[in-house]
Amino acid sequence: MYRDFALQHALFHWESQNATSPESGTGRRYLTHRDQGSHVVLFVRAAPKDDIGDGAPFLCLGACDYVSHEGSKPIAITWKLRRAMPGETFRAASVVAS
Repeated sequence: MYRDFALQHALFHWESQNATSPESGTGRRYLTHRDQGSHVVLFVRAAPKDDIGDGAPFLCLGACDYVSHEGSKPIAITWKLRRAMPGETFRAASVVAS
């Protein structure tokens, strides 16, 4: 549904919900989170469901900071992870981009 994937061990491409523009309250909150004193924590999962059909668990990649964005509805945001993701996680998360 979304094009979310690792760009590098500490950079992640993430897309907002389809109705979110940079001018919307939600969009401004994402893009100016540091100025507003809020924190962004990135959670990812490989698929919406696990092997038995339940909701797949999320993996917390930790706190991140806004780097750049492009587009609108959805906004494509590049986040910089404060802690680089492990190699195995990076390989799995970067598959979508290839």
